[in-house]
Amino acid sequence: MRTMPGLTTNVEFGLDVSTGRVVLGVPADCPNPERNRYLAYVGRRHGVPVCETLDNTLTRAVALVAADLAFCRDTGERNVLAEAEQGFTEQ
Repeated sequence: MRTMPGLTTNVEFGLDVSTGRVVLGVPADCPNPERNRYLAYVGRRHGVPVCETLDNTLTRAVALVAADLAFCRDTGERNVLAEAEQGFTEQ
């Protein structure tokens, strides 16, 4: 490849798909949409949001992080995302 498009392998996606912390962006107008079909299929089977635009993908990802942070605040549970938020607010 001449560019680094930021591909995720099936293995990486498979390890994360059931965590509830995944949003999948699969643009409908990508050069080879057949490469994304299986990832989208697996994602949908596991309830992963599958988005076709960068804007929608980012919006869903931010909403997912915000919901996780709110859960941590409400329950007092330790969470990597909550710790990351604290690190940002301390800077």
